[in-house]
Amino acid sequence: MIEIKRKGQTAAQMPAERAQMPAEGLDAQAMGIHAPSEETALKREIRPFTGIDEKRDYRAMYRAAFEYHDRHSPPRIDREYWQTHTPGEADPLQVDLDYWDKAAQDICEVSNRFGNDKFMMDLLAAIYDELGREYEAARRQAAEQPFNG
Repeated sequence: MIEIKRKGQTAAQMPAERAQMPAEGLDAQAMGIHAPSEETALKREIRPFTGIDEKRDYRAMYRAAFEYHDRHSPPRIDREYWQTHTPGEADPLQVDLDYWDKAAQDICEVSNRFGNDKFMMDLLAAIYDELGREYEAARRQAAEQPFNG
């Protein structure tokens, strides 16, 4: 869409330019604008990202959840076994069960580090569900496609 600037209209009054101007009350960091700093990255202080009670450290929670997801993704399966067995009908191997035991123990440890905070537990539960979906997809894929290893 082409905007025509009317005589006497400032850039701030034009819709396209106004959309690119910072919203009132937002600082540069919140808008994703990062000015170069003379300080090294290690010396710069990162603004806390906390809940209203200022006790929840969301940044630490997201980092811990990401690290949990990274440790357990992708789910471990025995491709050769699932090529000869039907998912849903055959019992999983002990290695599969061990994977899920470790993932469950780890999720408890991570949640406990954050006092079993409901937000953290929900975040970890969503990751655990996603690992389950990935596990089922990997088993189906192994059953349908020959192993190229």
